[in-house]
Amino acid sequence: MNSLSLIISIGLYFILSYLYLNAFGLDWLGWYSRFLPVSHCFYPLALDHAKAYYPNLIAMLFGTNYSFRWGTGINDNGLPFIYFLLIKVFSLEINEVSIVYISYLFNSCVYLGAFRFLDKIFIEIFGFKIHPAFFFLNPAVIYYSQMMNKEPISLFLVFGSFYYFCKKRWVWMGMCILILSVVRVHYGCLLMLCFLGGFHVKKTYAITLIYVILFLIVQNFIFRDQDYLFVDSQINLGFTSVIYSLNKESGIGSLIFAIPKVFQYFFDNVKVGFEFYKTAKLNLYYLKELPFAILFLGFIPVVLKVLLNYNVLLNRKNGDVLLFITTFVFIIALSPIVHSRYLFPIHYILLGYFFSYKRSCKVNHEETFS
Repeated sequence: MNSLSLIISIGLYFILSYLYLNAFGLDWLGWYSRFLPVSHCFYPLALDHAKAYYPNLIAMLFGTNYSFRWGTGINDNGLPFIYFLLIKVFSLEINEVSIVYISYLFNSCVYLGAFRFLDKIFIEIFGFKIHPAFFFLNPAVIYYSQMMNKEPISLFLVFGSFYYFCKKRWVWMGMCILILSVVRVHYGCLLMLCFLGGFHVKKTYAITLIYVILFLIVQNFIFRDQDYLFVDSQINLGFTSVIYSLNKESGIGSLIFAIPKVFQYFFDNVKVGFEFYKTAKLNLYYLKELPFAILFLGFIPVVLKVLLNYNVLLNRKNGDVLLFITTFVFIIALSPIVHSRYLFPIHYILLGYFFSYKRSCKVNHEETFS
């Protein structure tokens, strides 16, 4: 890799993300309040920071009104616990301003590690290099550099899990996934890939095993009683409410609607990318999805070819990549809620796979007519 392009890309990332921090991050309480700041933008920050993570961190540090339950303990308190350890180890001062800078530096350091994995993934697995600007200048990467949020560390650990899975290094993959499951409990299901890979299960059978085990055992164990994970405002409408009700009554909602949910995730990811301008304001949360939406639409012919030749491709070169992607998208389908950010950790893996497949088709075509 050209070290100059890497230095320039990282430098531009820090300039843009720090400007973003000063423009929006330092006023995070204002963006979470009932009366929003006057601006030409809205939703500039991931405000789970204000709703759950920062209050839980404060409760951990000072022991006020803190309670731990299974669901919230993993999904809402896992990330604050990592910050709790960070603050204790480095004796950091914590308040409403310092947390902005602490989370920004933490997320940025995690991104550096994530790109290290991504660079190795593209070179060693996909067979070509990725320019660092495609990572560090990605609007989604800059957006999630702000505040306490799960996306940067999820990105780092998913990249790590994916790399070690493809390299058949099961212990390291398992370690990545165990840490990852502390941040978002769904991802612990990826450990099944360690089991399947370690016992050399054929990939075609692995898909069946993943699907059955994942949705009959794991989702019943974790998600049947979802009151602790979701509030009424998230589950009282349309398709989501149907899945939630079936999960509550018999634990089969996520199982029955798994495949439609996967398509919904991709549709939502593309749709929101083109809905960033409404009521004469920019929705920055939606705008960050626009680059992925454009690239994904450009790969639609490739997506269709992959779906039509799925079983064949699963047993060819990069079949492990397809297996990992399949497992990941079914895992996030455990949640009855469709949210575009859940796909963020595999955006680069998806695009890398599509590009490598398209390139291999072009090479085969040229060899056929040479």
